[in-house]
Amino acid sequence: MSQFTFIASRHPIPEIDLTDIKKVKIIDIRNKPNFPASLAHLSDDIEILYGEDGHTLSGLRVSPCTNPPYDLGHYIRLDFIYWLEGAFDSSTSVQQLIDYLQTFKTPVEIWSIAFGQGRLSVHDRTIRRVDLHSNDLNILHQRQSTYCLTLL
Repeated sequence: MSQFTFIASRHPIPEIDLTDIKKVKIIDIRNKPNFPASLAHLSDDIEILYGEDGHTLSGLRVSPCTNPPYDLGHYIRLDFIYWLEGAFDSSTSVQQLIDYLQTFKTPVEIWSIAFGQGRLSVHDRTIRRVDLHSNDLNILHQRQSTYCLTLL
């Protein structure tokens, strides 16, 4: 079973990447104290994606879902579907998501979908965006269930 999170809308919504992943050349990081030994064999002019620390990947990321899981269309029927990524068990990522959702007015659906157990029933809820609280986003770290939170 796999659990994935999405945000969907009838209209395009902004993409965002707060992961601090950067494209760098090996020469730019070779002398850093935390330079990974597994990269030592690469030549200095090779470009890689690099993050300074382990918290780098925990930031919010919203990107187009161009390669959706099988059967996603059973759940989400809106035209614009995005991957919703972040460490949503941390208050930082949850706050980043709340702040992000305040930057536009388009109604959205926030989904947490369990794949690999057949088609599951959807636990859904609708709230006004102005009433959104961090506790409402607990659906993002639920497992083995399928949730939809609609924000108006």
